Amino acid sequence: MEARVWSDPEVLRLLKENFVIAALYNDDKTKLPESKWFTTPEGKVLKDVGRVNSYIARSRFGVNAQPNYALLDSEGKLLVPVRGYDLSISGFVEFLKSVE
Repeated sequence: MEARVWSDPEVLRLLKENFVIAALYNDDKTKLPESKWFTTPEGKVLKDVGRVNSYIARSRFGVNAQPNYALLDSEGKLLVPVRGYDLSISGFVEFLKSVE
């Protein structure tokens, strides 16, 4: 998505001018120090960055696959439904403009 959609001049302009980008990489196997381990409400201990990020994506946005894009306000409220993998540049532009 980043190479084929985000590289479009209009998409890139909208992202740069209107958004703060944060990424949750679910495949990041970096081990966390024990002080940063996360225990889910079910008692499962998550010990690496990817597992914590995956938990956040599932519990916060109801998604588990990659990529997914969420547009949030400054308080963390989801503004529109999450958008998954779709190489339509015009569709992604419409998604970004839907919160203007």
